[in-house]
Amino acid sequence: MDLRPAKRIKDPDLLRRLHLRMRECLACGGTYGLTLHHVVLRGQGGDDSEENIIVLCQGPGTQNCHGRWHDGDHEVRAVVESAVESFGSGTTDSLSPLLGGGATG
Repeated sequence: MDLRPAKRIKDPDLLRRLHLRMRECLACGGTYGLTLHHVVLRGQGGDDSEENIIVLCQGPGTQNCHGRWHDGDHEVRAVVESAVESFGSGTTDSLSPLLGGGATG
């Protein structure tokens, strides 16, 4: 698995937990070129909480779901939005399946 470092998330404990739990791209299931993505973008008021971060693939040799999300690709957005909605209110417990692990305390 190739997980690229997150440049904007500064909390080292959060990064460590996220990196341990990330297994595959939420949109396509790919396991290479994985990057962290804010469900609610930071510029729109999103924070660096575990419940607001998912993993998407990015770069050569991938389906580039992260780039496609930002380009407004309807297929990628539909898959991610459907998955996020299916887990309810956005608590750590409800989004933990998206993050590839159990709920944290």
